[in-house]
Amino acid sequence: MNKIEDILKLARVTELIQKKDEEEEKKKTIAIVLAVIAAVAAVAAVIFALYKYFSDDNYDDFEDFEEDFEDDFEDDFEDMDDFEDEDAASEKKAAEETEE
Repeated sequence: MNKIEDILKLARVTELIQKKDEEEEKKKTIAIVLAVIAAVAAVAAVIFALYKYFSDDNYDDFEDFEEDFEDDFEDDFEDMDDFEDEDAASEKKAAEETEE
């Protein structure tokens, strides 16, 4: 009986050791995956910082362009008013001529 108990105890100890090894492997793989994600994020942050540092800030140029565009846009509508006035005048003349 003593030998059977020893074999059962040894089997239990072996199972516990295997479970611990499997848990450690899972922890290692999770740690590796997180390390890779952190490395990629760090590289992306460095690249973004370099881009911001070396890129030109020409925001003032864009504002000037916007103002010029707005002026042209308003001028277009003023021209449309002139055309409408001419059309109305020509219609009045045509109506007067038909009455005569």
